[in-house]
Amino acid sequence: MLLSEPLYWGMRVTVMNLDLTKVRGQWQVASASATLLNANTAPEDKQVADLVRPAHQKVLEYVNGVIGTCKQKMTGATTCWEDSAAVDLINFVQAQAVKAGLVGTADENTPVLSIAAPFSRTARIPAGDVTVRDVAGL
Repeated sequence: MLLSEPLYWGMRVTVMNLDLTKVRGQWQVASASATLLNANTAPEDKQVADLVRPAHQKVLEYVNGVIGTCKQKMTGATTCWEDSAAVDLINFVQAQAVKAGLVGTADENTPVLSIAAPFSRTARIPAGDVTVRDVAGL
């Protein structure tokens, strides 16, 4: 068995080498090895970069788009052990979205509950303009 965990967000990449042999008409793995590489040490492939650049630019424009404002900063730093405005915000937005989705249905008057968990102690919403990127951190 070969197992690799190359981290997240493309920060690492795993190169897996599988040596195969054919035994009675079936392929079998004779040996397997893996090498973990840091993505930030690999040279950029110009052809690939040129192909994905328009989509990448579109994503950057989206995540950096301002979607609202906040009167004071909110962080996820202490959400594991105390009440947090950031988690309260998630609960409020979730409940409002479900309530809006129920309007005009047989369940329109059904009570709505929301639950949220602190997924990141480094998440923060800044005071002032808030972007999609900021909210995604929560």
